[in-house]
Amino acid sequence: MTKRTEAQRRAEAAYDKTREDKPISTRFTPAELALIDQARGAQSRSAWIKALALRELRVNAPGGKGKR
Repeated sequence: MTKRTEAQRRAEAAYDKTREDKPISTRFTPAELALIDQARGAQSRSAWIKALALRELRVNAPGGKGKR
């Protein structure tokens, strides 16, 4: 591993560490948030994301449907 690669890895780890305690909405760009808001309709962001996560878990679970 070169020194530059090691420095890049440390920089990425330091950046990720600063993001750990941030709400997920601060990790999205305004354009991404607009897409989410358009897709979720009247449902709250957190409820929409939870439903999406549960659906994804069910699809990928052992014995799950395997389809989306």
